[in-house]
Amino acid sequence: MKKLLALALVPAALWAAGCGDTCTNKPAEARVTGSANCTVAGGGPVTINVTPACASCADDAPKCDISATGTGGSQQLDIQVRECDSNKGCSSASCTFGAVSCSFSVPAACGPVQVIYRTGGTTGYLNLTCDGTSPNSCTI
Repeated sequence: MKKLLALALVPAALWAAGCGDTCTNKPAEARVTGSANCTVAGGGPVTINVTPACASCADDAPKCDISATGTGGSQQLDIQVRECDSNKGCSSASCTFGAVSCSFSVPAACGPVQVIYRTGGTTGYLNLTCDGTSPNSCTI
């Protein structure tokens, strides 16, 4: 009887271990609230503030990443949101996010730098120039 009980508990334990919420990251787009041009001081980190657009009421925990494209100092800004199975049945059709920040370094004498991002199903561009005195943050 003990062997039967032990054998019955193994599948139950395996089933319980496989249960739970599954969360995945998915791309999001920027909700444009700023200008297409920004002047920064240069010579250090620049922070880009971007507000993700909400595509589903299950979207949560936005974050961003910025990396060099390898083309003339351009930077690719990618926004990700987390979507969890437990939230997919949410009743609200929308969500709102505050701005999230991405940082990268620019040289003191930077030429024009483009930050490339997705918005409204198309590609958006934030054009950065350096003047040595401006604050080091921009808003998309």
